[in-house]
Amino acid sequence: MNPAAVVTAVAQIGAGARRGPIPPLDPPDAWPRVVELAIEHRVAALLWEALSKAPDCAAPAPVLEALKAQLLRSSATRMLCENTLGDVLRTLRSRGVEVIMLKGPTVAHTVYPRPELRIYHDLDMLCRVGDYAALREALFARGYTSAGTLESIGSHERLAEKPSPSESHHVRAFYDPSGDMKIEVHFDVLQLGLVERHQEQFWREARTLMAGEVEMRVLAPEHQFLHLAVHAHRHCYSRLSWLIELDLLMRRQPDPIDWGQVMRLARDEGIGAILRHAIATSHAVLGTPRPPLPRPTLEELCLAGCYRALWPFSRVRRLNQHERHRLLHFLPDDADPRNVLYGLVLVGRRREKLQAMLRRYGHRNRDQAAR
Repeated sequence: MNPAAVVTAVAQIGAGARRGPIPPLDPPDAWPRVVELAIEHRVAALLWEALSKAPDCAAPAPVLEALKAQLLRSSATRMLCENTLGDVLRTLRSRGVEVIMLKGPTVAHTVYPRPELRIYHDLDMLCRVGDYAALREALFARGYTSAGTLESIGSHERLAEKPSPSESHHVRAFYDPSGDMKIEVHFDVLQLGLVERHQEQFWREARTLMAGEVEMRVLAPEHQFLHLAVHAHRHCYSRLSWLIELDLLMRRQPDPIDWGQVMRLARDEGIGAILRHAIATSHAVLGTPRPPLPRPTLEELCLAGCYRALWPFSRVRRLNQHERHRLLHFLPDDADPRNVLYGLVLVGRRREKLQAMLRRYGHRNRDQAAR
């Protein structure tokens, strides 16, 4: 196997999603490239987990040492993250603010064999728009500082009024008192620029999870899968670890996933084609079992061809797929029209997006007339 194929196979073994001997590397002296790819795709800890336990491991000692160093770094970072996580949640709960944690700690403590095998360096959380002022005040009082926002209207202090109620707010970010840890605050699960139609359902069906000694709220399995599928798609499947997590959610999720509900939610949120392509990519790269989904709609069939051209399985399999920003976002505040037009074509709920654009255009004209 070439280095990319070895990294993929060994990472699956380390994650507990695959069994069997360590595949041979071709050429045998390409182990440095294996280490590079493992670090780049955030699966170095998984490779150490598999290679360190393999009786027939052919990896040279320096390779094992490099991977072990990544595991130790991952463990230290996770401890720092979870210490900050505990402080943030205690601080917010003391002010009556509830949040839902996303990605990192949620999957580390649910589908990985050991949480330190999931590398993460920051914290992502979902906050209700109405709770943001209290969240910001609580964190600032605790010594957290602003890490800014990329939103062109509004500020870090205040969420601006949106001309259209269907538009979502951009992420706000904070640094912990040490300045080492970043906390990103999101206002929508799917992060595509629109408020989700099922936002209240995401909150209502959230679960409680223990991460070490920290109790946190996390998305229900169906919503978690949607969130991670869209996240991998937004980042163009440019990191193997994101596919590993989709694979683990389908293979190791303790609660069975209701795929009928997942598909209904995806279609209602305008991401049915994204869900299908994420599942198809995971199947093509990792051999993930295909779940039972209903027949595709005409839109999903049409977008499937576009997605295969933009995010081909072959590039993802070679671990050289690169991110292409702007393809899925809907950011009408941005001066670059690509941040509106690409997402208008490639993701659903187009009527709401057009209405938001027209409302914004009308507001702009009224402001100019008032001057």
